[in-house]
Amino acid sequence: MEHDAVRQISYIQQALSQNKRPVGFFIGAGCPLSIRLADGSPLIPDVANLSKVIGEGLSAGAHKSAWETLLAAVAEDGGQSDNVEYVLSYIRQLAAVAGSSTVRGLDRATLN
Repeated sequence: MEHDAVRQISYIQQALSQNKRPVGFFIGAGCPLSIRLADGSPLIPDVANLSKVIGEGLSAGAHKSAWETLLAAVAEDGGQSDNVEYVLSYIRQLAAVAGSSTVRGLDRATLN
């Protein structure tokens, strides 16, 4: 079976114009990178750039000490301290075991 782009576009137009069929779109994780703002930056940064922005903000803010302690613990455990998704998972794991005590020099309130 051959893919016919014109036919597919026609199906989409019919579905959108007649309110008869529900329509869903699956958009990949990299899609927002193709939408650029006036300054040329992506609408939503990729994980590497998002990690960088968050790291810079936390390093310069009121949570600098806790952020540095957290990154040191991640690095000591061989984790990916430059990946915000990994760091968030790590924080959840620490918060789960901290209880009313501290873990890796961070208390539950700081981890939450």
